[in-house]
Parts: sequence; structure tokens; C-alpha cells
Amino acid sequence: MRNCHRAALLLAGALLVLSGTVCTATAANVVYRPEYMICNKILFRGTCNNIICDNNCFSRVRGTGRCNRVGCQCTYMCKPPPPPGQSPQAGGPIGWVAGGH
Repeated sequence: MRNCHRAALLLAGALLVLSGTVCTATAANVVYRPEYMICNKILFRGTCNNIICDNNCFSRVRGTGRCNRVGCQCTYMCKPPPPPGQSPQAGGPIGWVAGGH
């Protein structure tokens, strides 16, 4: 199951990079605020072990952890999108977008 989560995060990250825009994410012709995108966080600095880093990241935020030159970097969904139909005042979609863009 973790490989599935890892693949989904990598795919989402690739789509985000290739899209050329980082200000909104769309799903079913609804534009969501940036907080529903992918976030990165350094869990700890210094010496890092990829397995421990990945396990810590997954257990804390259901993300994928990788060691870099700083320490353990965790990549995860900032906040799950709200259920369909929830109002913007409640943190839901900003609004409908004509043409699905």
C-alpha cells in the first residue's frame, strides 16, 4: 500500500512540475486553493537514513521521505481537498472554471 501512496505522490509532483502553474490545483472542473497541493518539510537535519526518513514521514503525514544534503525531507499533501459541494467559506472550492482550466 505504501508503494501506491509513493507512486501517487510522485505522479502528483510530476504533474505539478509539468503543468507550469503552482497557484491552483483542479479536480472535476473545480479550482482548489494552494493549500491542497504538495508540501515539503524537513523533518530533521543532519545525518539521515532513507528508510528511517521514509518511515517517519509516512507515519507523521502519510508522505514520502527522502534524505538530502540538509536532512530528511518529507513530501506530502498539504491538506486533503474538501468533499465535493462544500462552500468556499468552509474551506471548499474557490469556484467553477469554464472549460475545466
